[in-house]
Amino acid sequence: MRGILTTLLLLTTYFAFAQKDTVKTHTTDEVTIIGNRAGTNDPTTFQNLSKEDIQKNNLGQDFPYMLDLTPSLVTTSNGGNGVGYTGMRIRGTDATRINVTVNGVPMNEPDDQTVYWVDMPDIASSVENVQIQRGVGTSTNGGGAFGASVNIKTDAYNPKPFCEFSSSFGSFDTRKYALKAGSGLIKNLFFVEARGSYVSSDGYVDRAWSKLWSYYVAAGIVKNKTMLKFVHYNGYEVTYQAWYGVLQDSLATNRRFNVAGTDNLQRNPAWGNETDNYGKQYYQLILNQGISNRWNFNAVGFATLGGGYYEEYKVNDLLSNYNINNAPFTNADLTRHLWLKNVFAGGLFSLTYDNKRNLNITWGGMAANFSGKYFGLVNWVNGFSGFNPNAPYYSSVGGKNDVNTYIKVNYRPVDILTLFADLQYRYADFMAVGNDAQGRVFDVHNKWNFFNPKAGLSVRLRDLGRVYASYALAHREPTHDDIIENLATTPVRPEQLHDIEAGIDITQNMVKANKIWVNFPLHLNAYYMYYIDQLILTGQLNDVGNPIRVNAPQSYRTGVELLAEINFHKPNSLKKIFGLRYSVSYNLSKIKNYTEVVPAYDANYNSVPNYNQVNFYKNPDIAYSPRWVGFIELNSMVWRKLEIAWCFKFIAKQYLDNTQSNERSINSYWYSNIRISYPLPISDRAELRLTLMLNNIFNKLYESDGSTYRERYLNPDGTVTPTASYNYYYPQSGFNCMGGFTLKF
Repeated sequence: MRGILTTLLLLTTYFAFAQKDTVKTHTTDEVTIIGNRAGTNDPTTFQNLSKEDIQKNNLGQDFPYMLDLTPSLVTTSNGGNGVGYTGMRIRGTDATRINVTVNGVPMNEPDDQTVYWVDMPDIASSVENVQIQRGVGTSTNGGGAFGASVNIKTDAYNPKPFCEFSSSFGSFDTRKYALKAGSGLIKNLFFVEARGSYVSSDGYVDRAWSKLWSYYVAAGIVKNKTMLKFVHYNGYEVTYQAWYGVLQDSLATNRRFNVAGTDNLQRNPAWGNETDNYGKQYYQLILNQGISNRWNFNAVGFATLGGGYYEEYKVNDLLSNYNINNAPFTNADLTRHLWLKNVFAGGLFSLTYDNKRNLNITWGGMAANFSGKYFGLVNWVNGFSGFNPNAPYYSSVGGKNDVNTYIKVNYRPVDILTLFADLQYRYADFMAVGNDAQGRVFDVHNKWNFFNPKAGLSVRLRDLGRVYASYALAHREPTHDDIIENLATTPVRPEQLHDIEAGIDITQNMVKANKIWVNFPLHLNAYYMYYIDQLILTGQLNDVGNPIRVNAPQSYRTGVELLAEINFHKPNSLKKIFGLRYSVSYNLSKIKNYTEVVPAYDANYNSVPNYNQVNFYKNPDIAYSPRWVGFIELNSMVWRKLEIAWCFKFIAKQYLDNTQSNERSINSYWYSNIRISYPLPISDRAELRLTLMLNNIFNKLYESDGSTYRERYLNPDGTVTPTASYNYYYPQSGFNCMGGFTLKF
């Protein structure tokens, strides 16, 4: 596959030099499935980010860090420096509730609803634009839109040939190399573009290293009102595990300590190959067809293939747990591989009618199937080789059918008023059969039918902007882990969300002040999200590092978000010379009544449910939901094209569980970064851009995420110990830097 990529890069690089600059103009605008994108008249809360917004911070960190300066968003990194396993939360909602699409295709894993950005290394280098919707948003393709959506569109084809090479280096031996090239429009008909990337880092946390490979290929045909485009991108990662965090007691003595590979501190030194090894291949065939001046049709066929394993070292483990019963001893040190293989395939479409006056109607939908295999293999036993390394000691299969259809209408009865309605029906069919690494046996079949209506209005404020208000109802099924983790207790229930959004956008307000033009765009919105049976995080992780959730019968998130700018422009070119951008978000997240169950164990760590402790809490904060999130960014281009930007971001205290205990919380923290960039024109066609990023310039030591466990123990005399708490945290790097260059021609 690397040979194919090299060939494509060489071919596109050749065309980049061989093609002439002049190309014939085409009327086809490259668009993608639009049902999950909000338009200017849609009464929902959203923000658009351009290619320039993404690329100016793209020096090797994962994609969530490209979105860091957006309202209510919190990023976190297992390795501590933004490379490898990273994540984000919006309004306190976790990754399983943030619906991520690329060209309309869902990126959330259908079984656990999570997006693993480590499987899409350097996707930022192939992104044209991004829309972030906070709240339920518009109709979506996939089930993860239960609080926010991130809609990514990959590069539009470039009608002119080009070639681009970028490289960056920084702290913790972090480095990135990327080569990108495009043929331009050949014979005014077809094009091909390709990119290859490699990112590696030692990580801030001990042994939290990452090696990430990826490539991206796009090829298509453009003719009049038709564009047929094939997109394929691939990601492969090898990372040393760091998903368990650092024990609280270690923060003061060695905040970079990594427990992975030590089997709960029983092995010293740590096992050198406690790694995660996984690859994903994404295939998309996109059709954009203009039918007439009023009708447009879009469709995408897709297939996503994934496979890999992680290796784990176990100390003095019981061999019978792995169906090894012929060894001369009962316990031994061993290594095991936990495997996952899956296929997610389907298609989606949208048909749009626009009379160019007062009516826009979109009908669309998706049908997709997911199938997964999960199994574990023992590949080494210390002192014994008489076992079959290809015989699974656990095995299960899972599947999911996902079908939805929607109709979205924008109607403008008078010039300043737009009425909006969005009706979606969704069907999900889930199956899981087999056993898992914990010895749990299951045979689960569930079906859900959801109706998700949305309605609202938008009022134009002459030329200044708009005000809007909307209501949306959304449903979401439990994930695979939600179902299996709760098999022994109360069966998990699907969630329901009532979302009310209202806001004001001020966009057209350019004024002249002493020969300098000034504009100050502003977005202010309020929201109330009321949940029935929300699956809230407990603060605990399961054995593969995924969070555990339980239903909360009634809960809500409410708040206010402000995003504003003040920009100063030159009088002639209106080019920005100085800008101030800032955001303040307040979020109050509450559970009406919460019941905590603290498990009890005997001396052999066997569960003794009769001694569990049950605690009741009234109106506590929801875990991982900071009340305040804010940032300030100052950027200046006072001298020629030299850009200097300084940002400051603040995140308030977060609780690790739903008891609102200060003893189990993440302290508030802040960090400050500086970005410097300067383009150096080399010729009419070539440019060299230099970029330097100084992160956390005040060397603040903080933790951005964590987990907690509460337990009590049964003594031999029948008494029970007081409840013990164990907190784990994900420490983030102090001062660090990255520098790089991009050569375009």
